[in-house]
Amino acid sequence: MSKSMRDKIANISLPTEVARKQVLQIFEELAVLKREVQSFFTLSEVHFVVKQVWEGEDQPNMEDLEFYLDDACVTYPTQYKKDSRQGYRYIMRRDH
Repeated sequence: MSKSMRDKIANISLPTEVARKQVLQIFEELAVLKREVQSFFTLSEVHFVVKQVWEGEDQPNMEDLEFYLDDACVTYPTQYKKDSRQGYRYIMRRDH
């Protein structure tokens, strides 16, 4: 593949890229701000919060949220965890 084609692909913003980033930011803030209350969050709890604070169009549905969170758990296993009964967890870095 040519360098120019690689550069073009690298500079393309995927349709889900912004939504995925916003979902993870919201989830991380939820986990940090509610860490004294609970450490795991169900998909419906995350969806409830996303609906309340979403900025912009293309608000993700439950299936989208589950896909983004599951993907984060696989891609960043030291930061995100999923428990089949308890839900999703964000493992905070020390700077929070």
